This record gives sequence, structure tokens and C-alpha cells, in this order.
Amino acid sequence: IERIFRKRWSAIGAVTGAVVGLVIITPAAGFVSTIGAFAMGIIGAMLVYPFFQFTSRIDDSLDTFPCHGVSGFVGTMLTGCFALDGGLFY
Repeated sequence: IERIFRKRWSAIGAVTGAVVGLVIITPAAGFVSTIGAFAMGIIGAMLVYPFFQFTSRIDDSLDTFPCHGVSGFVGTMLTGCFALDGGLFY
């Protein structure tokens, strides 16, 4: 996503994206399929990325809130959509 909006790659962006993906799937790890986890990562990354732009004015040099707070919330909400037993899409 960073490549699309900023026209360049960065190692920090790649590592942060990996952490965001892991935080998104953590609440749902035992409840979703592999395809559901992949979809959660894609959808979640698109939902979380704008929060990195909003918090650039706040003194949060490690992007802790969007990386862990927002990603955890998005992962929890997407678990209800992709859960194998009673999820919205199954």
C-alpha cells in the first residue's frame, strides 16, 4: 500500500505491514480458515493504513496505536465476519 501512495518502498513500511498483518490475525487464529486469514490480512491492511496518516501529527514515533490498537480492533471485528462457526461469510 505504501508503494501505491508514496511511490517508494521502505524497510520500516514492510516490517510494520508484517506486524499489522500478524496483529490482525491474532484474535482469529483458531477460528478462521487459511483463505479467511488471507482475506483478513488484505482487508485489514487497507482499513488500518489511513490511521498511520492521521497519527503522523501525534508524537508516536513507533506507530504503536495504529499498529497494535487499530489493527487489534479491526482483527476482532473481522473475526466475526470470517469465523468458520457462525461467521458472517460462512
